[in-house]
Amino acid sequence: MDHAVSEWNSGHWFTLQWKKRNECIGYSSAYWAGDVDNRISTSGYVFQISNAAVSWRSKKQSCVALSTAEAEYVALAGATQEAVWIRQLLTDLKSKPTDAIMILEDNQATICLAKNAQFHGRAKHIDIKYHFIREQVAKATVILSH
Repeated sequence: MDHAVSEWNSGHWFTLQWKKRNECIGYSSAYWAGDVDNRISTSGYVFQISNAAVSWRSKKQSCVALSTAEAEYVALAGATQEAVWIRQLLTDLKSKPTDAIMILEDNQATICLAKNAQFHGRAKHIDIKYHFIREQVAKATVILSH
């Protein structure tokens, strides 16, 4: 069932829309080399259920990323772990989403790296623990979108 709420405020219309009552969607991003002292990147994510933020995090990464794609990939790994946890929580609450949890990612190279194992030629240096994302995409636990 589609839902929409519109409101007029200061001469502007604001419209919030959601398709499913328990729809969960995530957003993942990174600030590459943001720390001017050591060039450590920052990861961030937020997850919403029915347009309400239920989980969020911003944290310095534990390694120096050599590219924006790598920084985004590290951030996406954390977001994917959180998506798996939220999905299990919703299952335990008998409110399991029927679809995979969508995570929106703004870096095309990161999405390609996560979806295609053959794309790894330039990214062999990325720690194996971050390839957890590929496994979750293959299992359709999460869907990645730009």
